[in-house]
Amino acid sequence: MSPKYVELSKGSRSHPDACKPCAWFWHHKGCQSGVDCEFCHLCPRGELKARQARQRELKTVPRDESKAWEEVPCETAQSEEIWQDFSDFSGLSLLPSVGSAAHSTGECRPCAWFWKEGGCKNGKECRHCHLCPEGEIRHRKKLKQEGMKAMLRSQGNASSALHQDLLQMQLFHQWQAHMFAANMIQSSMESLSLDGYPS
Repeated sequence: MSPKYVELSKGSRSHPDACKPCAWFWHHKGCQSGVDCEFCHLCPRGELKARQARQRELKTVPRDESKAWEEVPCETAQSEEIWQDFSDFSGLSLLPSVGSAAHSTGECRPCAWFWKEGGCKNGKECRHCHLCPEGEIRHRKKLKQEGMKAMLRSQGNASSALHQDLLQMQLFHQWQAHMFAANMIQSSMESLSLDGYPS
């Protein structure tokens, strides 16, 4: 499932510290309960399996040592302050900003001001994402630059290969032209010899 916007649920209110990931939200059929679902729709894909794996690890640890283990919160957790003011369970009011709606799809645009000292002045009206982690803008720029470099390298290799093919084709045509000229000269010499001219 790749929703254009996050369909929030009742279970999303306790995200990230006490939520329970919805097993159906990322399924290709999606969650049939929608906003009435008691499970979280803000957890990333694979979060349920990750938590189950951590629980299995806890079972293999001796009881005395297991007390030192703390369940790791959801990867999309940013700040408790984001969630403490939420008072209802419907629509975009659960989101820290309007631009956070597409966060789970990866199509959101990180806010450049949210993690700065003064914060984002636009608050919930901001059209950029407030759920992205600190440094996400730099991370995406780096990925974009690496992608551009890889594309240029690929184009350079393709251009070099094309140049080699064109050069070989040109040499082949030159060889054909020389062979044709040589055959014409030989044919002319044989014709003169048959007409009585000394060879």
